[in-house]
Amino acid sequence: TFPTSQSVGVTQTDEIVDQPGCSTFTSSNRQFRTTTETGRFGEALAEQYLIKKGYRTIGHNVHMGRQELDLVMLDGETVVFVEVKARKNAAFGTPAEFVTRTKQRNLTVAAERFLHRYGMDDRFARFDIVEIYLEEKRIRHLTDAFSAI
Repeated sequence: TFPTSQSVGVTQTDEIVDQPGCSTFTSSNRQFRTTTETGRFGEALAEQYLIKKGYRTIGHNVHMGRQELDLVMLDGETVVFVEVKARKNAAFGTPAEFVTRTKQRNLTVAAERFLHRYGMDDRFARFDIVEIYLEEKRIRHLTDAFSAI
């Protein structure tokens, strides 16, 4: 079983992060050659953003079998598995819409393995999604975005 957090459901924070004195998106005007490159850039942005919100990183690009956890962070004592989706824009749907039920199941399996491997089975845990909109220079953070399945 998955030790879910005691939150009340999805909450979101939506911020324009390219403001004076903010260098978060300084590289976003460049063209990425691969989706992997875009993804890694998005993960780095998401990690910086969450650290500024008080989260602590305990892992990134963690492979558990064939599944990968983009970011594993702590929000207080809660283990947060963060799926990061970076897109140029929302022309083909929001980035979170690409976290399909199959992807959610794979992330659940990977998260359960992670918690067991590192002796964190008794910790509360949740799944967040961070959407990165490169053209708009905007980050949208969905807290407790989906339940373990």
